[in-house]
Parts: sequence; structure tokens; C-alpha cells
Amino acid sequence: MNLKRWILYTTFLLVGFLSSCEQERTIQQIQTIETLPLIEVRRDVDVSTIELPNTVVVIMDDDTKQTVLVNWNLSSTYDRYNTETILLEGDLNLREFINNPNQLKAIQQITFTPVSLLDTLRVMDAFSTFYEALVYTELIDILATENVLTIFAPNNEAFTNALIELDMTKEELFESDILEDILYNHITVGDSPSSILRASAPSSLISLEGSDLEVSLDGNTLLINGNAQILITDIDTTNGRIHEIDAIVMPDEPITLEDLNITQAELQAVFLEILQETGLFRAILFGRDMTFFMPEPEAFIDILETYNVAIDVLINLDEFSDFVLNHIVSGEYLEVDLYSNAPFTLTTLAGNALDIEVIEGDLWIGGSMVTAIQTIDRLGLAYTIDDVLLTDELIAVLETLSTETIE
Repeated sequence: MNLKRWILYTTFLLVGFLSSCEQERTIQQIQTIETLPLIEVRRDVDVSTIELPNTVVVIMDDDTKQTVLVNWNLSSTYDRYNTETILLEGDLNLREFINNPNQLKAIQQITFTPVSLLDTLRVMDAFSTFYEALVYTELIDILATENVLTIFAPNNEAFTNALIELDMTKEELFESDILEDILYNHITVGDSPSSILRASAPSSLISLEGSDLEVSLDGNTLLINGNAQILITDIDTTNGRIHEIDAIVMPDEPITLEDLNITQAELQAVFLEILQETGLFRAILFGRDMTFFMPEPEAFIDILETYNVAIDVLINLDEFSDFVLNHIVSGEYLEVDLYSNAPFTLTTLAGNALDIEVIEGDLWIGGSMVTAIQTIDRLGLAYTIDDVLLTDELIAVLETLSTETIE
């Protein structure tokens, strides 16, 4: 037999042997699939961008192991903002001699870790208009702080409905003076989970704008101010939580005084309005301690009569804000602190010096005697004084107005 024939004969025998082995090979059955390692990703990461394993290890009925390819199903929609963990399914790509009688699927567990309030709002489509408004007004810096906040975030449909009610375009709303107050009115300080809101309803929260947000229950539905439904609760973030609402919550109407008959509550309301306008109210909510010196109503009446000025004229003067700030000092000063350290000087938020004195046992603030000490709702410790603490600028304006009235 020559060499060529020998090679052909040997090849024929080898092919026949391999063919018979293949025919005799036993079909193996999959019993289980080994568990894949847990994958942790940030909540703002799209599932389709996650690098998933290409293969899994399957255990056969004879306890042997095989590595098989996986085709992951990425067509399902996953709400990663209200789910901590999802289970992603994958189909096994099997060779002919492996059977999967129980139609087992590969399972990949993915756990989402919270991200910041800002990042959450940025990537959630439902809040795209709200986020755009925050960026436009440069209020996103508030959400980037370490302060824990709860946001009642209106969805895009809420903005659409509000624009119809306000008869405005989105561009007109963004250019308006009310947008910033509207946004602040949807943010509160502290963590307010839905469980607490339900347990305490009816109750109220104070927004960063300064208005009350009334929390109530209609059956099992949480409402804000009676009309905004909380659709999705407790979207957790690293610095607070988000509740999705279906309506814009408008701020309270501005406080105005029309009568000369002033009450202490009305004076406090005017002070509160100034604090809201200057941003100090938000500073107080964020834990900044302050002490207030509130003039008695009669002291205001004396000013009005002395300078022959109407109350609505007085409180609408540009200088009136500094006048209010002249009655506030940074830091909390208890009565014992003032008595024990007197005489000394404090500096008001308007930048003026206040002499603190004790005269014949009475406490005097900037030439005005303290007549009472109280805690004002929303503000904190306040001393009632028997005279106003006028600034030089306001005196000059009042004297000018008085002269013009006489003429």
C-alpha cells in the first residue's frame, strides 16, 4: 500500500470513529444555573448601558458544569426610581447536546444605589420641566447642599395644566417674577416620608417660600393643599426624598395691611413677609439662629402719627426692609445672656449697632425697653420692645414724606 492510499484509509477510519462517538454522546439535562454576582449601580444609570456577563455556568444532571452563552432581555421597562432591586432575565444559547427541559433562565440581580436630589431630577423624564425651571432660576445650588430636603415635585403635566390656568406660555412663566416663589414652595426642609405624612394627616409643612403646605388624606390618596395628589411617593436620594405630585402648588397670597388699627399678629405677618422676600426665612428654616426685637403696635402708630404717613406707604418703602432687618440680630440670645453680659453691643442684620443695657432692673435694646418675651410661630425667640429701632435712612425718607404732606 503506497503512502497516499494509507493516508486516505486512516482518515476514513478516524472520521468514522468520531462520527460514531458523536452519535453515542448522551444528551445532558440542565438542573440548575449558578447564581451570578450581584451588580450595584447608581440609580441614574440606564440598565441598557450596564456591562452584563456574556456567559453563565449551568449544572447538568450528572453534576458536571458547562459554560453557555446568554442573551439578556433588555426590552422590559424597569422603574429604577421606585425599585431598589430588579431581576434581569436572560435566555440560554445552548448547544445541541444540552437540553433545558424546565426552560430555566439566567437571572442577573441589579441593585440601584441612591443619587442626589439634583441628579435624580435631572434624569427623570417626568420632572424635565421642573428641573429646567430650577436651572433657569439658578436654584439648583440649594439641592446640591448637604441639607436634607423633601421635594414635592410637580410632573410635566402639572406644569402644562398650570400654564393653561395662568394663561401663560412656558417662556413667559420662566421670565416672570413668580417662578422662583413657585419653585421654593415645593421644597421643604427635613425628611418627610409618606409614612409620616399619612400618620400625621391632617398636618402642615412650611415650604422654603414660607407658605404652609397642608397635608391631608382623601381615602388612601395623599393631597397637598387639597388639590395636588401625590402620585408616586418616597423616591429616595442621598440628601432627601421626592414625592411626585400632579399639580402646581401656588404660594400664599402676599400679606397686605390696609387699616391703621394694627395688631401684634399683623405686625408679625409684615415681618414674616420681609423675611420671605429677603431670603432670611429660608436661612431660619435651615437652622440659622436669630433673635428678633418686635416693636409694640402702639410704637408703629406713633411713627405713623409723627410723620403723618399711611401704613401701606410705610411698609412699601424701599427702606422698610432695612428697617425690619434692624430689628434682627444673628444668633440666639436668651434673656439671661442679655442681662448677664450687659452693657454690650450687638450688630443688627442691617449693619447698625444696638446697645444692650440694664437700667433699674429693666432690659433696654437700642434705647427701647423690653416689655415681653415670646416665641413667634415659625421664627423663634423674640423680645417685644416699646419703641421702633429706626434707621437713619428711613428717618430721612419719613421726614421728606412728612414735609411733602404738609406742603
